[in-house]
Amino acid sequence: MAAFEENIEQAVHYRVTGKQSVERLDPLFQALNSNSVVRTAKITFQSIATYPDNKLLPADETRRILEQSTQFQPLLLWETTCEKELKPLHQQAVIRNKLLNNTVLESKANFAFLQFALPDDLALTTFVADSGQEVLQWCVRRWNCATSTVDEAPPTSDWWVVKASAGNGGRDIWMVHAQNYLAELQDLPDQQEYVIQQYVAQPMLYLGSKKFHFRCYGLMVGSGRALLYQKAFILTAGLDYDASVTDSKRHITNLSVNKHIPKHPGQIPCHVPFEFAELYPRIQRVWGETVAAAVPFMEQVSATDFEFCGLDVIADAQGRCWLIEVNRLPGLESSKINTQQEDELYDEMMQQVLQRMFVVPLCRSRGVSADDTVDSLWDDVTVSAALDRVRQVEESARLDVERNSADALAQSQRVTLQNLLRWKMFRQRHRRRVLAQFN
Repeated sequence: MAAFEENIEQAVHYRVTGKQSVERLDPLFQALNSNSVVRTAKITFQSIATYPDNKLLPADETRRILEQSTQFQPLLLWETTCEKELKPLHQQAVIRNKLLNNTVLESKANFAFLQFALPDDLALTTFVADSGQEVLQWCVRRWNCATSTVDEAPPTSDWWVVKASAGNGGRDIWMVHAQNYLAELQDLPDQQEYVIQQYVAQPMLYLGSKKFHFRCYGLMVGSGRALLYQKAFILTAGLDYDASVTDSKRHITNLSVNKHIPKHPGQIPCHVPFEFAELYPRIQRVWGETVAAAVPFMEQVSATDFEFCGLDVIADAQGRCWLIEVNRLPGLESSKINTQQEDELYDEMMQQVLQRMFVVPLCRSRGVSADDTVDSLWDDVTVSAALDRVRQVEESARLDVERNSADALAQSQRVTLQNLLRWKMFRQRHRRRVLAQFN
């Protein structure tokens, strides 16, 4: 693999796609050109494929520029969306925000299976149903009752959350227990995959009144390294917590479900190590162990590619923490409630992402020392058992400026197939365990 030539002025092209990402990241990329380390490395970041008003260029014009870029200048890629005809060129980027087989983390059903590889204290009891009928079968088997008109809900220790595997934004979520499941699930679409997840009994409450979860942010690097950002958002339910009713506005904490409720606080920025000092080490462990569990099914060709993830973490009153969902490419758009505070968190976080994931490897490839930890709020949470392997991968890795070669593309395809095969075997093995719950 060739490395960039040192001591020669180097233009580095980057392409950002997706309206939110372009608006947030393009100014931050441009600001990198005034970075002293970047100037020392004689690198200039140049945007391609966007008009001045941040609209994407037509695909044919973009293709022409990308073809030139991948031949003569290294290409950095932050891909939210990708036109079909440009995918082969996107694959040739030197650094991408996309890992092979990332569906292991992103799919709710896959993530449910991945929890079989986590330590028991970090995994909520979770089942995967292939259809709405299977969800009902599970309920009947568990509670062995046909109907009930009891008004008061049973203890939350036997509540469950049913989620459509492909759902998002807080939609397609049902709270069920022995007294309400027939009414709640009577119109459940059948031809979908569902996750049945244990409800967190006695959740920690924000300011003593509202259920909430943390929207944390994590990076999974192609080398297997796991990073966690110290700052997060708190997202609360719309109404005060009440365990005697299953009103979704008291139990579901997604912003899209609750933001229209009067006096809802929106996304509340917090510095987790300072405001929740006891929880932060536990959240670190949750993400570190999750990445370690995913690595065997997400082998990479490039050690410098990465995934930027939104992590939905919930805690109970005893301070135990669980990762309930991973969102690849979380939104970067501020709400209308805490716009200034949210913008400050987003900009600071993404500036550090660009520094660590793009600037540092590019500068090092040109023989310029660049520290990826100075003034950084990104903590390395890689599990200790994996550190030696991660360091070996990173020490042997070099930026692949010849990724457009046929050999490199063929290698990527081989690794992708190997990942998919390993994951399919893992799912099948644990699927047999899950099926016992439905028969």
